Formats: sequence, C-alpha cells, structure tokens
Amino acid sequence: MVGNLQSSEAYALFKNIDGGEGGRASIELHYATGERLAKLHLTINDQDYSLLNALSTGGLQEFDGITNITVHLEPGNVNTIQISGGHGEINLLSLTVTPLLD
Repeated sequence: MVGNLQSSEAYALFKNIDGGEGGRASIELHYATGERLAKLHLTINDQDYSLLNALSTGGLQEFDGITNITVHLEPGNVNTIQISGGHGEINLLSLTVTPLLD
C-alpha cells in the first residue's frame, strides 16, 4: 500500500514493468479515499497521461475503489510507471498491468 498521496511531492514509482510484446495495455489502480473526487496523476515512460479520477470509497481504509486507463507500453521489462498525488487524500492498494491483444 502507498499512502499519503495528498502531497504534491508524493509519488509511487514502479520500474521494470513488463510490456509483453509492446502495444496497448490496461492499467488498473485499486485505492481508498474519503474525498468526493480525488485524482491521481499518471506518467508512463516520461509520457504524461494526465489525471485519473478516483471517486470516494467512503474512507481511507475502504479499498474498493477502482480506476483504469488504456496506455501504450514498450516491449519487454523497460517500462516505468509513476503515480503522483497532490489532488486529494488517497491511498493506493495495488496496480495491475494487463497487456491487451490487438
């Protein structure tokens, strides 16, 4: 779990993410927040994917929130994913990367 993502300096960095053969992939985040609408900033391989909405789960220990986005990943274990905070109090439980077959 990554907590205290309310600070604009807070982030979680995931390195060596496997992009399979490269191409489209689904990124799914499981989180908890008491905020009406928190946001997480997503950067992949230094490319800005902007903000992901995170609707309220009822509290910082209620980890039933899910948000996802489809992104492009490079082939192999060379991808870097950064999740940054600063847009509401939110705790991140997990990140799941699933390559999509085109």
